Amino acid sequence: MIYIDIGNTTFKAVKRANVEWVDLFSTGIENREEIYNWLSGVHSDEIVLAASVRKDVNGLLDGLTKTGSVRWITNSHLSNFEMNYSTPKTLGMDRFLGCLGSSTKTHNDVIVIDAGTACTIDMMTKAQVYLGGVIMPGLKLYHRSVKTHLPELPEVNQFLPNQFPGHSTKESLQWGINGAFIGSILYFLKKFEAEGHQPDIFVTGGDAEAVAGFIQEDYNPKIRKYLVFDGMEEMQRYL
Repeated sequence: MIYIDIGNTTFKAVKRANVEWVDLFSTGIENREEIYNWLSGVHSDEIVLAASVRKDVNGLLDGLTKTGSVRWITNSHLSNFEMNYSTPKTLGMDRFLGCLGSSTKTHNDVIVIDAGTACTIDMMTKAQVYLGGVIMPGLKLYHRSVKTHLPELPEVNQFLPNQFPGHSTKESLQWGINGAFIGSILYFLKKFEAEGHQPDIFVTGGDAEAVAGFIQEDYNPKIRKYLVFDGMEEMQRYL
C-alpha cells in the first residue's frame, strides 16, 4: 500500500517496509506535472491511501481513483471518534492524523507540534479524544514576511543568539523572529499545562528539529517525521 499526504505546500508518498517507513516521492504542490508523472507510474493494482488539505490538488489522483485503487481519508471518518471540536467538517485532516499517529506511540495524552508552512499545536487524550488546538504561521512564514515587508533588514538564520538582548541588528532580528515564534509555542504549551494537562510532546514537519531544539530546555519533545502516516495507518481500522 502507498500512503499519500497532500499538505499545504508538499506532496509526499511513502510505503511500509517491515516496521520502517520508506520515502517514495516528495515535491512541492506547485510541481503539478511532476506529481502527475509520478502518479502515472503507480501500478493500477496498487492500493493507495490518501489524505489531503488541498482540494485543488486532489484531481491529480483521478486516474487512480477511476481504477478503484484510491481510498480517501476524509472528515466524514471523524464520526468514529469522540471530539471536543465544534467544526470537524473544516478540521485539517493532517492535524487530526498527527495526533492519532502519536497516540499509538504512548499510553499518555499527546500534544503534536506540526512545524510546517503553518505551525499547528494540537492535543489528543490517551483515549483518542481530539481536543483541538492552535493554528499559527510557521517559522519560514515569519522569516518570509520580514523579507517581503522589511526589505532593508538583513536575512537571518533560524537560531537564537547566545546572548540577550541582541547586540547587533542581526541578533536583534533573530530574537524578534525566532524568539517570537518559539515564545508563542511555549505560551500555548503552558496554556495546556494550565488546563491540567501533562502530555507527551511530539514534533513533526519541516522545521521539527529547529522547534525541538528551541523547547528542549523546558520540555522533552520527541521528533517523529511520519506521524501523519502513522495516523493514516491507524485510521485504516475505521475505513
